[in-house]
Amino acid sequence: MQSILRRGSALYAGLGPGVFTLAGFALLNALSMSSNSFLSLYLTAHRHIEASVVGQLISLRGLAAIVGAYIIGYVIDYGGPRKTLAAAYVLCAAGYLTLATSGTAAVVGGALVAVALARTAFRPAYNVHLSSITAESDRGRAYSLFVMGLNGGSALASSIGGMIMSIVPAAVFMWDAALCLVAASVAVVLLRSQYPIPEQKQAQVLEEKSQRGTRNEFLILCALYFFIEISESLSFFALPIRIVNELGYSPNIWGYMMAALGISVFSLSLLASNYAKRHDQRWVIMISCIAMCLGLAVAGLASSSALLALGWLAFCIAQVFVYPALMQRLLSTIGDNNKARSISFYYSWSSVASTVGPLLAGWAISDQSAVRVPVFCALAAGVCGILGALLLSSKHTSESVVT
Repeated sequence: MQSILRRGSALYAGLGPGVFTLAGFALLNALSMSSNSFLSLYLTAHRHIEASVVGQLISLRGLAAIVGAYIIGYVIDYGGPRKTLAAAYVLCAAGYLTLATSGTAAVVGGALVAVALARTAFRPAYNVHLSSITAESDRGRAYSLFVMGLNGGSALASSIGGMIMSIVPAAVFMWDAALCLVAASVAVVLLRSQYPIPEQKQAQVLEEKSQRGTRNEFLILCALYFFIEISESLSFFALPIRIVNELGYSPNIWGYMMAALGISVFSLSLLASNYAKRHDQRWVIMISCIAMCLGLAVAGLASSSALLALGWLAFCIAQVFVYPALMQRLLSTIGDNNKARSISFYYSWSSVASTVGPLLAGWAISDQSAVRVPVFCALAAGVCGILGALLLSSKHTSESVVT
């Protein structure tokens, strides 16, 4: 045990206190999203809103996130990541409290818009802040810490959310609101910009130059990200409804599945980041998307808990590898001058997927069995992964980046 601790300490030595503070903040951010996995189930089963209407409401959240992702880069450039995050979490807390206390479709829609606008701030602000306190060569290690914090929190959040949902469904939103207020306080007090890059890295930062790809490659990566995200969005909408309504399981099962996703990423994040750094990212993306395809297909068709678990495990492992490969390729194509706006544009496609996905899922579930939605997701993920990876250039970058 002492040997493992020494190796872990050596692995992250020299990163500076700001990186560890950000990793803890990522964990807190993930914990404040305990309700996300249960939103469609909560609105249909406990607020008695029709699935098609819920799909439209969640798509409204996606539209707000598109707007937020477009403007957040400018907001960060103007006010800085710390102030942006603090204001965003206060707005997010207000939205969650509204979801906990109101059941009308119009008010729910307004609350979802507020939460969506707030949530678009985290990743761009995190990237900008982290890039200001780390050398470029250290960002692979810093990224693995971020992933460990984010997905460790996600694993806990899903389990906590499932337990709260089984007892008092509305209380899960109150829990998230309270943690958002804590996160706002942490952003104000701890996420300060005066953490310097370690002195021994200063000369290296000035000398490091990354190869920049073409604009076409940047757009291909954005498209890849969109198709993978829309597959996720459809699945995360349909699978909890199928698990509870069609298979007869408790909502806790979906919470445990989301916890398994978080644990997988938490435990394999450093391996995935290093693997994507050292190998051709086109093949990593392609193989990961094929694994997502198979996993979602099995989960969508499974009639037993064993097959459901097997399909979900394949999906979880694919998730671990596909995003580091995408992000390592992405940040090699953008310059430092427009980094915040480029990252915001990239993440805006996740918001587009969050808009389109629930609309498609709500329509499919109201017209047919929910089982077909994850299968459709699986096919989309596999096809887009293969085509997108083939369209990328054959160059290989070993640049360490963050997501």
